[in-house]
Amino acid sequence: MAPVTENMYYLTSMRRAIPDGRRPIYRTFEHNDMLGMLCAGTVYKAGGIDDTTNRRYPFYCVVLVLKGHGRYTDDTGERVEIGPGDAIQRLPDRTHSLSIHPDSDWHEIFCGIGRARPVSPVERRQVLTTRYWNAAASRDGFAELESLIRQLVPFAPESPVLHPSAQTVLIDRLFDFYDDLSAAADSELRFLQADALAWFDTVYRYDDIKADHDPLRQACSLLSHDPTDRREVEEILATVPLSYSRLRQLFRERIGLSPGQYRLKRRMEEACAILSSNHYSIKEIAFRFGYSDPGSFSRQFKDVVGCSPSEFAPRLPPAATAGTGPGGDRP
Repeated sequence: MAPVTENMYYLTSMRRAIPDGRRPIYRTFEHNDMLGMLCAGTVYKAGGIDDTTNRRYPFYCVVLVLKGHGRYTDDTGERVEIGPGDAIQRLPDRTHSLSIHPDSDWHEIFCGIGRARPVSPVERRQVLTTRYWNAAASRDGFAELESLIRQLVPFAPESPVLHPSAQTVLIDRLFDFYDDLSAAADSELRFLQADALAWFDTVYRYDDIKADHDPLRQACSLLSHDPTDRREVEEILATVPLSYSRLRQLFRERIGLSPGQYRLKRRMEEACAILSSNHYSIKEIAFRFGYSDPGSFSRQFKDVVGCSPSEFAPRLPPAATAGTGPGGDRP
């Protein structure tokens, strides 16, 4: 599958997320006589900055980059160029740096989990800040902390930078976790640990998918190759060495969508990218994707993206609201 680059669906998700209050949140709780922590949120960073310089995080965190470019380096000699669709593991056993390109319009989502030493009631009421966590970690030592994190996240890949596919699913699931985390009572927080671990596991699973050997990755590549292709999904996937029923099952288990829903989402992602250019009218875009009228295109676009094409790109000519056209992709 081609790498994701400046995908407008992700940016639309971010644009909806920020006004809805999905700014970073940190929740702490007691679990097994230890202070527990869960965090999640969306972050926007404009301009060229040294995001992290020679730092070790005292908790485990995965950052999914939605837009922007940068460079990851660490004390093991690892050096990786970062772009949209990459996932950065903030590993507690590695001192690392992350620099963001000066012209990048950096957007990210993240999820973190951690445990530290027992604290006094006074400390427990303190606002959770990086300075506080660094102080707690330095007192206990990183070796012990790393062991605790590895117990929570035992299957984390060794590579600090991952390249997961199906990032739209990761975004949707992270937003669901964020909403649960922000609404949960203190007594319920410990139950959300499993949800955080499930999100991490999803990142690992998608990173493990190999295009040359995994039938699901082959299917995703075929469905993403030409968003204007109006053939039946089963016909497009005929060359994949699995039955269509088995592929449907794999899509549901590992991506959370049917093959038809996945193709429709990819089609609307491409439509978002074209809309953002402001070079084509909604009618022209609708016909490009095989819709018989712009009204049908607009309805499916809103179902997938959450807003109409004219709301997404208000400078474009509005689409007609009448008429019928092809329905949604076969689920």
